[in-house]
Amino acid sequence: MKLPQWIIRIGTRIFALLPVIMVAILFGYQEKTLDQLLVYSQVFLSIALPFSIFPLIYLTSKKSVMGEFTNAKWNTILGYVVSFILTILNVKFLFDIF
Repeated sequence: MKLPQWIIRIGTRIFALLPVIMVAILFGYQEKTLDQLLVYSQVFLSIALPFSIFPLIYLTSKKSVMGEFTNAKWNTILGYVVSFILTILNVKFLFDIF
């Protein structure tokens, strides 16, 4: 497709907003319900976070993958500690919500 870049960007933004608009229409623009759906989406993202953070730390600490750009040992340990704390807090938050 030979379209100007600004048309492609607008098209992708509109395509990304379609699910949000459909959900808003289905729930009748009820602010309380939409706020609750927003919270649930953030809870889902917090659950998905460890599945991306732990592999990221693991791969960036391997010399065979990163070469000279490998994380320092202290950086890797700090990353795992912070990720573990965030995961525990997210699990606690999940149990507090439900």
